[in-house]
Amino acid sequence: MTITERLYQAYLSSHTVTTDSRAITPGCIFFAFRGEHFDGNAFAPQALEQGAALCVISDPQYKVDDRCIVVLEEAHHAGGGAVALAVSDNYGFVTFHSCWLCRGRFR
Repeated sequence: MTITERLYQAYLSSHTVTTDSRAITPGCIFFAFRGEHFDGNAFAPQALEQGAALCVISDPQYKVDDRCIVVLEEAHHAGGGAVALAVSDNYGFVTFHSCWLCRGRFR
């Protein structure tokens, strides 16, 4: 199963995606973003303990097991082959995050 298929299957199971480790629900997908004052990657282990099905992280040191998908940040700037991921809510609003899924960039 490809990374995209894993993400899609996890999404179909729970229909829940979050970037907030305090909002983890069983089966959700947690996207760990690094900000100016925080590093969401550090919350990946906690998210998995709270029941997240998958964590998409950018720092390999936080990979706990195969439920963590590592997307390297340099892939974001690499250009070719990148796919942006957008998530829409029930009201049709689209939350667009710069989560780039690049061929050959996963660990």
